[in-house]
Amino acid sequence: KFSHMSLMQWTTEYSVGVEELDTQHKDLFNIVNNLYDNLGQNQSQEYLLYILNGLSDYARYHFSAEEKYFKEFKCENLEIESHITQHNFYKERINKFIEDFKNNKDLLKIEILKFTHDWWYNHILTMDKKYTTCFNEHGLH
Repeated sequence: KFSHMSLMQWTTEYSVGVEELDTQHKDLFNIVNNLYDNLGQNQSQEYLLYILNGLSDYARYHFSAEEKYFKEFKCENLEIESHITQHNFYKERINKFIEDFKNNKDLLKIEILKFTHDWWYNHILTMDKKYTTCFNEHGLH
Protein backbone atom coordinates (compact mmCIF):
# COMPACT_ATOMS: atom_id res chain seq x y z
CA LYS A 1 0.00 0.00 0.00
CA PHE A 2 1.26 3.45 -0.90
CA SER A 3 0.83 6.21 1.62
CA HIS A 4 1.20 9.33 -0.52
CA MET A 5 -1.36 10.97 -2.77
CA SER A 6 1.47 11.06 -5.28
CA LEU A 7 3.25 7.80 -5.78
CA MET A 8 6.35 9.40 -7.30
CA GLN A 9 7.91 12.48 -5.76
CA TRP A 10 10.39 14.46 -7.84
CA THR A 11 13.37 15.80 -5.91
CA THR A 12 16.69 17.24 -7.10
CA GLU A 13 18.23 13.87 -6.20
CA TYR A 14 16.77 12.61 -9.49
CA SER A 15 18.20 15.37 -11.65
CA VAL A 16 20.54 14.15 -14.39
CA GLY A 17 21.83 17.68 -15.03
CA VAL A 18 20.13 17.98 -18.43
CA GLU A 19 16.97 20.08 -18.46
CA GLU A 20 15.34 18.28 -21.41
CA LEU A 21 15.77 14.85 -19.81
CA ASP A 22 14.82 16.03 -16.32
CA THR A 23 11.61 17.45 -17.80
CA GLN A 24 10.86 14.13 -19.48
CA HIS A 25 11.51 12.25 -16.23
CA LYS A 26 9.16 14.65 -14.40
CA ASP A 27 6.53 14.05 -17.09
CA LEU A 28 6.93 10.30 -16.60
CA PHE A 29 6.52 10.68 -12.83
CA ASN A 30 3.33 12.65 -13.51
CA ILE A 31 1.96 9.94 -15.81
CA VAL A 32 2.67 7.27 -13.16
CA ASN A 33 0.96 9.48 -10.56
CA ASN A 34 -2.00 9.96 -12.90
CA LEU A 35 -2.28 6.20 -13.27
CA TYR A 36 -2.04 5.81 -9.48
CA ASP A 37 -4.77 8.42 -8.90
CA ASN A 38 -7.08 6.86 -11.46
CA LEU A 39 -6.60 3.21 -10.52
CA GLY A 40 -8.29 3.88 -7.20
CA GLN A 41 -11.23 5.72 -8.79
CA ASN A 42 -12.97 2.79 -10.46
CA GLN A 43 -12.29 4.31 -13.86
CA SER A 44 -13.28 2.45 -16.99
CA GLN A 45 -10.79 -0.04 -18.33
CA GLU A 46 -10.60 2.02 -21.55
CA TYR A 47 -9.46 5.11 -19.69
CA LEU A 48 -6.88 3.20 -17.65
CA LEU A 49 -5.58 1.58 -20.84
CA TYR A 50 -5.33 5.05 -22.37
CA ILE A 51 -3.07 6.14 -19.47
CA LEU A 52 -1.05 2.92 -19.63
CA ASN A 53 -0.53 3.32 -23.36
CA GLY A 54 0.53 6.90 -22.71
CA LEU A 55 3.09 5.63 -20.22
CA SER A 56 4.40 3.18 -22.81
CA ASP A 57 4.49 5.74 -25.66
CA TYR A 58 6.09 8.50 -23.61
CA ALA A 59 8.75 6.12 -22.28
CA ARG A 60 9.63 5.15 -25.87
CA TYR A 61 9.93 8.83 -26.79
CA HIS A 62 12.14 9.46 -23.77
CA PHE A 63 14.37 6.41 -24.31
CA SER A 64 14.95 7.35 -27.94
CA ALA A 65 16.03 10.85 -26.83
CA GLU A 66 18.62 9.38 -24.44
CA GLU A 67 19.77 6.80 -26.96
CA LYS A 68 20.20 9.46 -29.64
CA TYR A 69 22.65 11.28 -27.34
CA PHE A 70 24.49 8.03 -26.59
CA LYS A 71 25.16 7.63 -30.31
CA GLU A 72 25.91 11.29 -30.90
CA PHE A 73 28.36 11.78 -28.03
CA LYS A 74 29.95 8.31 -28.02
CA CYS A 75 30.26 8.46 -24.25
CA GLU A 76 32.85 6.17 -22.70
CA ASN A 77 32.26 4.03 -19.59
CA LEU A 78 28.49 4.36 -19.72
CA GLU A 79 27.50 0.72 -20.14
CA ILE A 80 25.43 1.85 -23.11
CA GLU A 81 24.43 -1.68 -24.06
CA SER A 82 23.16 -2.61 -20.62
CA HIS A 83 21.43 0.78 -20.41
CA ILE A 84 19.59 0.12 -23.67
CA THR A 85 18.84 -3.44 -22.51
CA GLN A 86 17.12 -1.93 -19.45
CA HIS A 87 15.08 0.36 -21.72
CA ASN A 88 14.02 -2.62 -23.82
CA PHE A 89 13.12 -4.63 -20.73
CA TYR A 90 10.89 -1.77 -19.54
CA LYS A 91 9.15 -1.49 -22.90
CA GLU A 92 8.48 -5.25 -23.02
CA ARG A 93 7.29 -5.34 -19.41
CA ILE A 94 4.85 -2.44 -19.91
CA ASN A 95 3.51 -4.00 -23.10
CA LYS A 96 2.96 -7.27 -21.22
CA PHE A 97 1.14 -5.36 -18.48
CA ILE A 98 -1.08 -3.73 -21.11
CA GLU A 99 -1.95 -7.10 -22.66
CA ASP A 100 -2.61 -8.69 -19.26
CA PHE A 101 -4.57 -5.67 -18.08
CA LYS A 102 -6.96 -6.06 -21.01
CA ASN A 103 -7.81 -9.49 -19.63
CA ASN A 104 -8.01 -8.77 -15.90
CA LYS A 105 -7.60 -5.22 -14.69
CA ASP A 106 -7.95 -5.82 -10.94
CA LEU A 107 -5.16 -8.31 -10.86
CA LEU A 108 -2.53 -5.84 -11.95
CA LYS A 109 -3.11 -2.56 -10.17
CA ILE A 110 -0.54 -2.82 -7.41
CA GLU A 111 1.86 -4.79 -9.59
CA ILE A 112 1.96 -2.13 -12.32
CA LEU A 113 2.41 0.68 -9.82
CA LYS A 114 5.11 -1.14 -7.90
CA PHE A 115 7.01 -1.99 -11.08
CA THR A 116 6.88 1.53 -12.56
CA HIS A 117 7.69 3.21 -9.25
CA ASP A 118 10.65 0.95 -8.45
CA TRP A 119 11.94 0.80 -12.02
CA TRP A 120 12.03 4.57 -12.63
CA TYR A 121 13.59 5.45 -9.29
CA ASN A 122 16.22 2.74 -9.65
CA HIS A 123 16.93 3.39 -13.33
CA ILE A 124 17.40 7.14 -12.93
CA LEU A 125 19.65 6.78 -9.88
CA THR A 126 21.78 3.86 -11.05
CA MET A 127 21.89 4.28 -14.86
CA ASP A 128 20.86 7.75 -16.00
CA LYS A 129 23.00 9.60 -13.47
CA LYS A 130 26.07 8.05 -15.14
CA TYR A 131 25.64 10.10 -18.32
CA THR A 132 25.48 13.53 -16.64
CA THR A 133 29.21 14.30 -16.96
CA CYS A 134 29.47 13.14 -20.57
CA PHE A 135 26.32 14.92 -21.72
CA ASN A 136 27.36 18.12 -19.91
CA GLU A 137 30.82 17.98 -21.46
CA HIS A 138 29.13 17.85 -24.88
CA GLY A 139 27.23 21.04 -24.09
CA LEU A 140 23.95 19.48 -23.00
CA HIS A 141 22.67 21.08 -19.79
